[in-house]
Amino acid sequence: MRYNLSVTTEPPLIGQQSATETGTPVSNRTTRRRIAIGAGTLVAVAGIGYASTLPLPGLDGKPPAPPSVGQRAPTFTLPASGGGMIDLASYRGKPVVVNFWATWCTPCREELPELELAYRKHRDAGLMVIAVSLDTEAGARDVPEFLKAGDDTTGSYTFPVALDTKQELRNRYRLIGVPSTYFVDRTGVIRAVQPGAMNREVLSSALETILTTAPGT
Repeated sequence: MRYNLSVTTEPPLIGQQSATETGTPVSNRTTRRRIAIGAGTLVAVAGIGYASTLPLPGLDGKPPAPPSVGQRAPTFTLPASGGGMIDLASYRGKPVVVNFWATWCTPCREELPELELAYRKHRDAGLMVIAVSLDTEAGARDVPEFLKAGDDTTGSYTFPVALDTKQELRNRYRLIGVPSTYFVDRTGVIRAVQPGAMNREVLSSALETILTTAPGT
């Protein structure tokens, strides 16, 4: 695939609004919208839906590598849905699940109930789940109501939700799609990475990598 070197910003994730678009739902937009080079496509990762986009190359012509297992998770401070701020560094000493999602992402919506159940089950053991919404500013206005509605099996979602409306954290993590989930241990080190949606078994297995890590190790 050839890249257009005149492009100066990364293309939006599939379904994401551009800065010049209004808050009109995706389903109501006309087909006149231009598709940027490298725009997102829906692919399958191990049979699981995954909304993805190709990152722009670095100075060496290769896409920068995302954070990986064994590295420290990039820290962040973002506005929280409902007010206040969420600071990843403030949870040092606790196992943390950082889940990237968006309201328009069907695989994301399907895994959120499992994240809520895991959060409730392990919250007393110190587990923190931070769901980072990649919705634009227009879409983020609907996030509080989305969380309140929750799911039929869980009711409202209670885990903290951070708003990455400017896509800055998405760029720092070099995401190629959503959902994407990072499992960070008590020392701030990534112990597992899951691209694509998770079922209960996958989530439980990944949680073991951070719940069994003793404090100070």
